[in-house]
Amino acid sequence: MGRAEDIIKSVLSDKKLEKVYRDEPLIFTASQMKSYTPPEYAAMQRIAIERKGIFMPSAQIFYKQGKFMEEFCDSFDRPVSSNRHFPTYRDLTLTQLRTYFSWRTGVHKGEIKETSLTYAFLYIYELLNLIGAKNAEDGFLKLRDFSEKYSRLDMRIKPYADLWLTDFAAYYGIPQNLTEDLCGLKNDSALMKLMNYKNEAYESVLEAIDCFSSYQLGNSAFYKKHPQETAETVYRLFCCLAEYYGNKEGGDIFIRLFARPLRERYLMFRSAVFFEPKPHPDCEYKVSDIFSYSCKNGEWTVTRFFPIKDKAGKIGELLKATDYYLRKRYGHRSSLKKPELSSLFEEMIKKAVNEQYRESLERKKPVISIDVSKLQEIRNTAEVTRDKLIVDEEETEEPVTPAAPIEEPQESGTLKSPLKEITVALLKGENAETVARKNGIMLSVAVEEINETLFDDFGDTVIEFNGDTPIIIEDYENELKGMFNI
Repeated sequence: MGRAEDIIKSVLSDKKLEKVYRDEPLIFTASQMKSYTPPEYAAMQRIAIERKGIFMPSAQIFYKQGKFMEEFCDSFDRPVSSNRHFPTYRDLTLTQLRTYFSWRTGVHKGEIKETSLTYAFLYIYELLNLIGAKNAEDGFLKLRDFSEKYSRLDMRIKPYADLWLTDFAAYYGIPQNLTEDLCGLKNDSALMKLMNYKNEAYESVLEAIDCFSSYQLGNSAFYKKHPQETAETVYRLFCCLAEYYGNKEGGDIFIRLFARPLRERYLMFRSAVFFEPKPHPDCEYKVSDIFSYSCKNGEWTVTRFFPIKDKAGKIGELLKATDYYLRKRYGHRSSLKKPELSSLFEEMIKKAVNEQYRESLERKKPVISIDVSKLQEIRNTAEVTRDKLIVDEEETEEPVTPAAPIEEPQESGTLKSPLKEITVALLKGENAETVARKNGIMLSVAVEEINETLFDDFGDTVIEFNGDTPIIIEDYENELKGMFNI
């Protein structure tokens, strides 16, 4: 035993074994930092695989994970894309999750940048579930702001966002003053204007009808030069149509031409990932006078007017024919191809156009006002003047020089060759460059002259360049074809 004790003492007395422990900073190299993953991701993923989560619906797992990561921020500098439909967190890889939360960190700071559609929808789903929102009103305002701004970067989210914003307002009881200007309610607002057309301005009625039409009269070259005359004519036509349908059995212009009233069961936030922690209490939510939600025993129904899609073409034909006859009545240079209509509707349009035209001429006549009290004074002055002008000898009449004939002004916007040939070539899809070369003119110079010449008629550029290739702007293609009888 003595020998063993001596060995132990000898080892412990060795100064080489002395070591002092102190706090030292944790220093990561650049490569270590790149591979570092915040522990929140592992914790979030455990929520989806824990025992009590095995039988959870996917939407509930999404809700729990979202609430856990509600205030999390990241700064991942190697973003990757994703192309998942109806995405949830557990559908994404770790790098995709880091990409999303880093992008979302920027959104929370007001930096809305274009990203994969998957990530944009994931953020919308969060707001629908009030993840990242202080309350329902805050969530609604954030969703409205994001949908407006991100739609300018990618229009694909717009139809979904418009639908879900209205559902959000009904589900969470958002005050109506915040929902008045929602894009998804544009048709409802237009229909209510038409229902109240007797108290609406002419222009307002035209804009409302345009919402349901396949032919946008508001974009017409004639309308741009004669907006008041166009709006007045359309208003007159609408009055005639309202009277016509009103006299028919079961007739109503609104349900015959514009929208059909329906009451049906409704799935809130359809196509979205949405979790309902508890059944929604019974309620009624009025979006407008013609659109409302109702919830009873957790079941939702909607009452509203749904646009009749197959009638858009019918309304478009009526407006296009109105445009055609207005151009003809006012002598507008560019013409349209007249759509095929029944003789009844054609006569209605002609009547509205002619009545408006006559009224327009009446308004342009000078108004003559006579002050009767001044008549005697005028007579007295006339008699004095007459006496001074009487002479004894008959005056010799001076020969009257006939007035020079008034020359008709040249019509603006007349295209002459080779500009006409180049325009026709573009309309027919032919090689305009070849036509320009044949006529010894640069194509770019010719296009500039065409746009300048036709500006008075269209109030806009009619040809633009796609790279080096000139193309006719789609809005004016039909009018130009009518002008050149193509």
